[in-house]
Parts: sequence; structure tokens; C-alpha cells
Amino acid sequence: QGLTPGQRSEVINGRPQIGSDQAGGPNGRWLDGCPVLANGIVILTPGESDLMHCLDLRTGAVKWTRPRGDGLYVAGVVGDRLVIVGRSGVAAIDLDRGERKWFTPLANEGAAISGRGLLVADRMFVPLDTPEVIEIDLATGQIAGRSPGRGGAVPGNLVAYRGEVLSQGVDSLDVFHQT
Repeated sequence: QGLTPGQRSEVINGRPQIGSDQAGGPNGRWLDGCPVLANGIVILTPGESDLMHCLDLRTGAVKWTRPRGDGLYVAGVVGDRLVIVGRSGVAAIDLDRGERKWFTPLANEGAAISGRGLLVADRMFVPLDTPEVIEIDLATGQIAGRSPGRGGAVPGNLVAYRGEVLSQGVDSLDVFHQT
């Protein structure tokens, strides 16, 4: 299946995803519908919905619901913040009220997410097709650092293993040794 004009290709969970430039993943949907459990709540991002739902884990009562916007996937929970990665940037959502705390646009105009990011303590590492990985401070939403792709290769899904960071690209597997 090839790309048509106006479409982008992304690699999420090691699988190529082809979708239009509209919000969300292929066909404008969430890319990952797995529930996220944290702090006595469950976050639901059903693939067939344009909404994100927050439920009380014990009672099942709806705490809040909000539009997906351009959200692609839930990166995780850090403290009282839900971290959402979207086509245009990364956002933190207050778990109690469902309100956006901050939004960080992608580092460069025209940049796109090139894989699944890595959440480590109070930082989010996001691979971009520019090619680089940006580091976002999750307390403030500010870009704390930038690392160019190795040899100009576009980084893919990021994962930590035994103190190293691995990047699974479309045609490569890179290791970034941590010091």
C-alpha cells in the first residue's frame, strides 16, 4: 500500500502506519486503545472514538471526558499528569480535572513523530523525523535537550534496556549508550 499526496507514514510499535494529515492515527483514530491504570483511575482511548475517557477504577463512574484533538497515544502517567503524544506535540493533562496543564509543540516546523517515545522519570524522549530526539521536562513542558539522529538516520520507537536506549527504526536498530 503506497502513500497518496497529503499522507504521512509513521512507525508505531514496529509497524508502518499510513494515515492522512488529519488528527489522530490512521483514519483519524487513536493508535493505541490499551487502558492505562494509575492513581485509582483508568484512562480509555478507544480506537473507534474521538474522545478520551477517565473513569474511577473502583466505581466505574466517569470523572471526565475530553476530545482527542490530534492525540496519537497515551505515553503514560507521571505524578498527577497524563502525558499524551499527538501529531503536533506533547501535552500534559491533569488527572483530576482533565484539563490541559501544558502543551509543547514539536521542535521544528514540519516535524513529525517517527515512533513511540520513551518516558523516564520526569522526562519524555520523543523521536522525530527531522531526524532527532527531543527531551521534554514533564514538570514544565519545556524542551530540555535535543539529540540528532545517528548518521542522519530517523529514530524509531525508543525503549530502555539495561541502562541503554534502543531505537527501532524502519530499517535499523540503534543503541545509544548512556553515561
